[in-house]
Amino acid sequence: MQALDWSIVLQNEMQRLDSLFRSDELAYLALTSKIELPIRDRLAFQLHERFRTEANLTVAREWRRFDLAILERKEPVLLVELKAMYSFDVFTSRAATQYPGAIESDARKMAEFTRSNSVRGAGCYTLLLATHPHSAPPSQLDGIVKYSGDIRRYHPIDGDALLEAVSTQFRKHPASAAGELAGGSAFGIAASVYWWLFGPYGYAA
Repeated sequence: MQALDWSIVLQNEMQRLDSLFRSDELAYLALTSKIELPIRDRLAFQLHERFRTEANLTVAREWRRFDLAILERKEPVLLVELKAMYSFDVFTSRAATQYPGAIESDARKMAEFTRSNSVRGAGCYTLLLATHPHSAPPSQLDGIVKYSGDIRRYHPIDGDALLEAVSTQFRKHPASAAGELAGGSAFGIAASVYWWLFGPYGYAA
């Protein structure tokens, strides 16, 4: 098959992903637990739908401990690792190291895998997700809305400040695309999921 620009493929799928959830579903999922797995699973299925007529391509989840992979004749042509946080996470005392360190670890894992398995054609990416509540949950929702106390502590968070903080903290990583998924609302709280696609990463020597 013709070589694909995986940055464009992933960007296109992410830009329309919010439309694939039911009304307010994304907000409910994002507010009640980290959104990494629901996003990963919906993205994987969309890629499966897109490429299932390609006889040599298979979309896999949890392949060799990678969150998402596309295989061509059992060889990876795309590897994606996802990390989910909340918008307040970039303003905590651990912000400079916690999630930048996690993304760096994922990028290193992909580099080590491609080197040790002599894989030279795979696109390697990390996808960072940030749940952003647009209002603070009341204390009655503690234990229901995840990290509700921290959300209240750092509320309000300006969207532009969030984007600037991520740009600064993740400056070591090449950004292919970024966007915002409209989640609707749950428990009277509107929520978005911001996303950043980092990569493609080079290969370890």
